[in-house]
Amino acid sequence: MANEKRDYSFMAFHIDLHYLKTTSKGQFDSTTWSGDFITDLFKHIEGLNDVQRKMDVKGQWFMLLEEVKYEEKYVYGYFTSAEYGSVRNLIHADTLIKRNNPKGIREGEEQYTHFFIRKSDGLLLLQWNQKVTRSRVAEYIDKYSTDILRAYNYEYVNVCTLVGGEFLEELKRLDVVKETILEITSKEKSDDNEFIQEVQDEVESLSATHVALSFKAKYQRDGLGKLVPFINKFKGQKGVTSIKIIGDQDGAERKINIDTYSEKYRKSVKIDANGNPMSPNVYEQLERIAVKREMIHRNI
Repeated sequence: MANEKRDYSFMAFHIDLHYLKTTSKGQFDSTTWSGDFITDLFKHIEGLNDVQRKMDVKGQWFMLLEEVKYEEKYVYGYFTSAEYGSVRNLIHADTLIKRNNPKGIREGEEQYTHFFIRKSDGLLLLQWNQKVTRSRVAEYIDKYSTDILRAYNYEYVNVCTLVGGEFLEELKRLDVVKETILEITSKEKSDDNEFIQEVQDEVESLSATHVALSFKAKYQRDGLGKLVPFINKFKGQKGVTSIKIIGDQDGAERKINIDTYSEKYRKSVKIDANGNPMSPNVYEQLERIAVKREMIHRNI
């Protein structure tokens, strides 16, 4: 099986470094990027022992930085994750014969989630995983970045969705844009957006964890022209868990979720005898994407 290949999906994101920019009118939140920062951050995490690098999630599974490599243009590696807390019988795929599972209740099967960061602009390529998602990687980075942020005089790190071109195409197909729904959670505090902070305070006062805000278009025919800047304003912001657009297409209501249209790539990767992706080949495939993918446009 070592020479066999299997298709894997890789999602594209970009990493922003937020800082307070000072002008004659006062301070306001701004973003920048630094390849040196991300290198120092991962070296800091790498220097911790295995237990210190582990981030436990809801007492059900955990993730930790397992491998990281540094090159002139890239930082890349993989996270290990495992789910624990239950033991289920094993069943054979062909014979359907069942047997007891020898694993302990605190044990789980390892899963690797590979990542690849382009140091020139903060492009992040992340292997698709149901648990190690964009938001979990952002949470992991946030957990270990305090000292490095202070050294660079940054406020926080944000991992933002890169929306694929098909998202805008789908929006254009809408005859009418009626409503945009923001879902905001109080679990991940916003550091700079006063509107989101106020909403989160209200959510907590109601002893709730999430709230959905509805913004209805005043002029539905020209809603699209104002929609994209609105989405860009909240996309990737801390505390915003989803953005949905509701409109009409061909006489029927249609809902579009921005997360469904994240930029992604499908690559055929070599697998080992246990059916797991071989890391060197994963890195080769991701570098090919990074070489061809255009630079992230930033207003720094």
